[in-house]
Amino acid sequence: MFILAKLTDSQLVKIVGGTVCAVAILCALMLKLVGTIRNRRLDAAADRKYREWLADVEANGGKLPVRTPPIRLDAGETCRFMDLTARLYEPRAISSGRYGGGSIHIDQGVSIHTGRITTESHDEWRVTTRGALYVTDKRIIFNGEIADHIVPLRDILSVRAGYRDACVHLQTSSKPVAFGSINGQIFAAVVNSLCSSN
Repeated sequence: MFILAKLTDSQLVKIVGGTVCAVAILCALMLKLVGTIRNRRLDAAADRKYREWLADVEANGGKLPVRTPPIRLDAGETCRFMDLTARLYEPRAISSGRYGGGSIHIDQGVSIHTGRITTESHDEWRVTTRGALYVTDKRIIFNGEIADHIVPLRDILSVRAGYRDACVHLQTSSKPVAFGSINGQIFAAVVNSLCSSN
């Protein structure tokens, strides 16, 4: 307490500010750690569910399970995968700019800016809508809150799976389509199995 009495106001502000920054950094690290632990648990649960699904398929002689969707399908069409809490991701262009140059101050409120603005653009995956995802033996159907998306299986080049999502590359489009699902591995396995059998 005696040392604090001899410090100036600006020194006290620096000490308190440094302490607040340290606490904020510690809180951010703790939140990141909690998020990492949560993601590992979700990934482990998705992997366990995928292994159980794979064992069921093997026990059923390699046949994919049949699901009963709440939508009407075409004649002769069978649903093989269903997720009622899916998300549709699409790449969106994100631009950011930066000003480089100087300014010449002429008068109060009047300046001339010299230089240029440089912009950069890149794609980011964004959730465009949420909805229900179905895979039939003919197509992928996404019934979204905002928009629907139908992908015929014959248009699929490849499917790349994660624990909770899958990216579908199409012959008809240069941009892939990604679906967030309860289990992206099961979705990709079903789609790959149906594409190879067609």
